[in-house]
Amino acid sequence: MPVRQWVISVPKRLRGMLADRSRAAAAVDLKTLLLPPGLPVTRLEVEDYTDADGEPALRVLAVIEESVVVEQVNGRDVVAMKSAIRDSLRQRGITLFPYVFIAKQSELDEEENEEENERRGEG
Repeated sequence: MPVRQWVISVPKRLRGMLADRSRAAAAVDLKTLLLPPGLPVTRLEVEDYTDADGEPALRVLAVIEESVVVEQVNGRDVVAMKSAIRDSLRQRGITLFPYVFIAKQSELDEEENEEENERRGEG
């Protein structure tokens, strides 16, 4: 009986997404990234993302300190943070657009709890 060989074809536009994970993680390393002091970030995570048009992109989650009063965050600090992330990615040859989402850990935990409750039928 002949052996079947399966070939998985990744579309050309998506190939870069799979190969750039370690470079993308290095680009958002808090030890080397110059972020504005007015927006205290405790963690940055980057993952593959697809935008509303179906194009490959990156999703960057910026987790900020719990003590931050969101209403008092300076817009310039947000722009500076996003620019620093974009610049760091470009310096490493990553040209995918980074969609940056900002949240506190408590907000992420709350969202996770709501999703868990919905899965259990308690929501």
